[in-house]
Amino acid sequence: MEARALAVVAQTHTQMQTLLARGASHDEVWNQMLMVELCAASRAHCEFIVARNFVGGLSDMDDDGALRPVLSRLAALYIVHTILGASGAFLEAGVLKVRHMRWLRDIENELLAEIRPDAVPLVDAFGFPDFLLNSALGRKDGNVYQSLFERALECPTNTAPLANGFFEHLRPVIDKSF
Repeated sequence: MEARALAVVAQTHTQMQTLLARGASHDEVWNQMLMVELCAASRAHCEFIVARNFVGGLSDMDDDGALRPVLSRLAALYIVHTILGASGAFLEAGVLKVRHMRWLRDIENELLAEIRPDAVPLVDAFGFPDFLLNSALGRKDGNVYQSLFERALECPTNTAPLANGFFEHLRPVIDKSF
């Protein structure tokens, strides 16, 4: 992640110098021409810092119990998910090859399966009440299906009449057997 952040920052700096050399003002370059690149460089740097601090915090932990493995898997998931989300930047920077992407997707799926049993306790550890999370899933009271059904009934889409032409055009398609 560090190599990708450095590559993105260096590339943005090179583009900036090129535009300045062509006569663009500093303000034009900063505010108009390179806004997307500057945001990408900022994001890459922040994601690297978060990953570095996450991993560093794990190595500084005193806990030898069950918490370290859970947080280690969570850190690995953050890193893999971040890399996959910005795969183009990693490929462009030459940090990864295309063949690594499938391997990382497999690792991400494995980590998701491993973390799934800890997902609710991890969210609960922040102490946010259900009403603040505004989620029908992961409820402390376990009433997931009842909550989903109630939300479906409250949804404006489900209370409005069917659109004109539904029975004439869409219903026959839905009822077709393929």
